[in-house]
Amino acid sequence: MPQSNIRMMIEANDIFVGCIDLVIGFAVALLVFLVTRLMIAKTKPGIFQAVITALGLPAVLYVLVATVYITISGHFFELIPFEAMYFAAICILIGTWAAHRLATRLVNVVMCSANENMKKFCPLVLFIAKILIWMIGLFMILGALAIDITPLLAGAGVAGIAVALAAQDIIGNIFSGFMLNADMPFNEGDWVSVSGNYGQVVHVGIRSTRIMTADNQLMTIPNSSVSADIIINYSKPTEYMVVHETIGVAYGSDLALVRQSLFDAINAAMQKSEFFSNDVAPNVFFMEFADSSLNFEITFCAASPSVKKGAINAVNCEVDRIFRERNIDIPFPQRVVTIVKE
Repeated sequence: MPQSNIRMMIEANDIFVGCIDLVIGFAVALLVFLVTRLMIAKTKPGIFQAVITALGLPAVLYVLVATVYITISGHFFELIPFEAMYFAAICILIGTWAAHRLATRLVNVVMCSANENMKKFCPLVLFIAKILIWMIGLFMILGALAIDITPLLAGAGVAGIAVALAAQDIIGNIFSGFMLNADMPFNEGDWVSVSGNYGQVVHVGIRSTRIMTADNQLMTIPNSSVSADIIINYSKPTEYMVVHETIGVAYGSDLALVRQSLFDAINAAMQKSEFFSNDVAPNVFFMEFADSSLNFEITFCAASPSVKKGAINAVNCEVDRIFRERNIDIPFPQRVVTIVKE
């Protein structure tokens, strides 16, 4: 048999076997696709379903690419020269795409479902993750194609250092905001004292926290300052707030009468106003002999931090009224000056 006929028979056999390989590969890809669809339908929403959903299509695409590469390299390499490095680069590209899909699914399932306050960080975390994934994928693809990436790595390192130095305050505030939302020392709507400023939290953002002060002024504080300061949350663990106030009376006053008068003033204020709570009983203590007065400390319970000033005002008005009725004097600072004539 002539050599040309033998060669034609071999080529025909290669074409036949190559076609069989393609059919088998496509069948395997279809099977992978159907299995992943079935697993997604049978599993409950969660991490496992997110992983299957993210990796299903990349797995199908990888099987198809591998099938084509094996067929070409085994049977049609002379007609279609397809180097192994190109196949490696395509596989890395598919893997990068799969990592991109996996990061998106995991961030949405794990991070956003763990804490309502963390949802605001999902877009930022996902954006950073995608940039890192595609940068790593790009460097790996260039390496697979035998392209020298040393200058790119050096340039990326210098650029990263420059960005980090220029944006260190912003990065610090963002990280502090992340920690505040994870630790949750307060929520929006809580009454707090931060950096010596008292007010209601109206927004906890990625970079800063906004507090509406008692005099209706909006104060914006960088998250790095908030996380580094002592935070007093008046809304936790309970909504009510125990108020302490010092009231002085003149020396020579009847202590028993003063104590009873203060009790009467608190009870009268509580009956006339809705600013108070009965969670903590009011009390009166004789505290000290001051320079110009006998000081008593009164304690009562405001219904919430937002009505603290209203409760104090109601009690003070009743104290003034009862002290006037019972002739109890509230002194003012006095200084005795003795003049000696020569």
